[in-house]
Amino acid sequence: MRISTRLYDSDVQTASRPAFLLLHGNYPAGQSHPLYQVLANELAKSGFVVLTIDLDGYGKSEDPYAGSPNTDLSFELETTAALEYLR
Repeated sequence: MRISTRLYDSDVQTASRPAFLLLHGNYPAGQSHPLYQVLANELAKSGFVVLTIDLDGYGKSEDPYAGSPNTDLSFELETTAALEYLR
């Protein structure tokens, strides 16, 4: 399944930097919300690595539930994968 992501990074390069995974909530366009992008940019300017993702069925990510009665909306798989990527 394809999950849309965006990585925000700062110009400050150190061996170990704190990271944020920003999840968008119930906004249909996902990570494309302008305020969400401002927050990610500001965190990156402050020296953080920031990863934003469009959860299943939001924004530019695929919708595994289209045409299916499956209603598991835990978002566990993509959240776990995003955290692993940040590690």
